[in-house]
Formats: sequence, structure tokens, C-alpha cells
Amino acid sequence: MTIIEWNKILRNVLVEKYNSFRHSKIGKINFTVEIDEAHLYTNRRIIGRKLVGQSYWIVAGICRETGEIFFDITTCRNANYLIPLIQGNVETGDNIY
Repeated sequence: MTIIEWNKILRNVLVEKYNSFRHSKIGKINFTVEIDEAHLYTNRRIIGRKLVGQSYWIVAGICRETGEIFFDITTCRNANYLIPLIQGNVETGDNIY
């Protein structure tokens, strides 16, 4: 196995473990939750080719007051996916940035 394959396996194990421990929404009414996305992988040496790894993104949120977090690794970043993700992880009534 290569280091890249090990990295993918460990990343998936960490996400599964994290998701199995957290069952509640983050924040409380009128708290502030910051949500952002980040690109996980890009191979810069091969220019002009579409790589499978380029479609992976992490979407994460953190509550400013409590420090609680949520995250999800996804290939889809459209409103049909992101809105239910946010509604399922952030309390109703929070301020979202």
C-alpha cells in the first residue's frame, strides 16, 4: 500500500469515528456558527487533467461560543446537499457566517 492509500483509509476511519460519537446539533439559539469548505486534494504536477481526488471537499462548522464542531467530506457542494447538512447539524435560530 502507498502512503496515499493509507491516508485515505485513516481519513475515512476518523470521519466514521467522529460521526458515531456526536449525535446532537451544535450551537444554541442566537449563538454564532461559522461554516466553511476546503478542498482536500489537488495534484499540481498534472496540468489539464481532471483527477478523481479533485472532487473531494470538507464542509465544516464551528460554534464561536461553545467550540463545538461538525464536518463532512463530500463530492457534492450544491444547495440540495448543503442545506439539509446544515439544518441537521446546526440548531435552528443560530446566526450562520
